[in-house]
Parts: sequence; C-alpha cells; structure tokens
Amino acid sequence: MKHQLEFTSDKSLEILQSATKQYFTTQGFKLSKEAPNHLQFKRGSISQNMLTFNPLKWKSCIDIKFDNQKIYADFDINSTFQSVTKKDEQLWETFVTNYQKSIETDQDFIQQNQHELQKTKKYNRKYLVAALIGALVFGILGIFISQWINTTIAVWSASGAVIFMTSKIAIDKNKA
Repeated sequence: MKHQLEFTSDKSLEILQSATKQYFTTQGFKLSKEAPNHLQFKRGSISQNMLTFNPLKWKSCIDIKFDNQKIYADFDINSTFQSVTKKDEQLWETFVTNYQKSIETDQDFIQQNQHELQKTKKYNRKYLVAALIGALVFGILGIFISQWINTTIAVWSASGAVIFMTSKIAIDKNKA
C-alpha cells in the first residue's frame, strides 16, 4: 500500500520537524534518517508481518520532505504476508490524515489512532473466525482424503483457512 500526502504549513522548519518526530516516534516508529529537509521513519519487518494483528506494525517506510512551507509525505506500507482488509486500509488513511491534522492543529492524535486500531482489530476478528472454520472444514475433509492421497491434514487445514479468510475479505471489499 502506498499513501502520499502534500500540504502547506506556515510553521518554521524546526517546529515542523519536531512535531513530525513527535507524531511518529510516539506511535512506535523509529527515526532512521535525518537530514536538514528530510526525515525518514521505519517500523516492522517482513517476519513481523507474519505475526502481527496490528497493521501499524507492518513493515513500513515513511519519507517526509520539507520544501519551504510545503510538506511531502510518502508512506510505503509493505503488506507481504497480510490479507489487507478494508478496515486496514481505512486505519492507514486515518493515520496519514491524522499526521497532517497534528501538524496543522498542534493536537495529539495518539488516542484517536489507538481507538481506530482497536476498532480495526475487533472488525478483523471475523476473518480469524472464517479462517478457523475453513481450517476445520478442510481438516475434516483432509482426514478422509488423506487415506487415499498421501497428504497431511495440516496441508488441508491451512489451505481451508486461507481460502475461507481470503474469500470473506474479497466478499467484504466487493460490498463497498
């Protein structure tokens, strides 16, 4: 996923950089590059993508460039090993928008971001239920099929989990 943001502020470069560092570091991002007109933040890893239920912990790189009074922000979110839901996309959109709002209003949006994250996690639980149902259905089928074909039940269960979950996500995305 990629998000881009461009906006103007009448604040000084020092204030913009300080507010930008504050926004991202309090959200768990690490400052990986700092230059006079450029800040870069990173978070997560490919291996963490496999294990986390928090989309804001996915491997991501955020480049912020300052040019006079313009701010250019590029968000590169690596969703490898994730089945991205509509709610995950909305969470990142809120996070990006809240960065701009925090610069413009000098307000703290940590609570709002956390609230959106909790709503996303709750919403995404239904996909875990679909995965469990798929694992169970295909696991039971695998018990019978593995008697004739040399496969393991784990292969069938994993396949069922992935099929049911991705199907449910696709159905929900098509509804929107």
